[in-house]
Amino acid sequence: MKRASKLIGLAMLVPIVVLWAWWQERRILNRGWGLSELERGWAKAAGVAEPSNIRVMTVDTVPLPMPVSWAEFFHERFGLGIGSPIGMSLRYGIYLADEYMPNPRVLVHEFVHTAQYERLGLFKFMWLYFCQCAFEGYNGAPLECEANEVAARVLERLPRV
Repeated sequence: MKRASKLIGLAMLVPIVVLWAWWQERRILNRGWGLSELERGWAKAAGVAEPSNIRVMTVDTVPLPMPVSWAEFFHERFGLGIGSPIGMSLRYGIYLADEYMPNPRVLVHEFVHTAQYERLGLFKFMWLYFCQCAFEGYNGAPLECEANEVAARVLERLPRV
């Protein structure tokens, strides 16, 4: 897939995802629960400036920002894959799939993404995240690599539930 084609797809996709993420964050902040003292410590160690703002909501399936048919369109037309996440940070709102709770590794990984949102802002984070995943793959995306590396370091040093 040509770089220009992916950029066109991203330019169409990211604004939609940002609006969806903003709405979903509000939903989680209203319905989710706050972190325990231990979890706030993990979030702080992961770089979150305001761990008390975080709310977590477990769901059967972590929602995607678009219907499956749209995801298939963006994948086929622009080479942008959207998988089935087990967790998703939407700034201070975090979705976790029920089957992965409690899982400190997933939670701390999402805390790192929350710290990235704090550092970059919602739109810039989404733009960089989708561009990195589109051009470098999910496992090669620098924001994902940072989340994996920081989460591993945090979990080595901190007590577990």
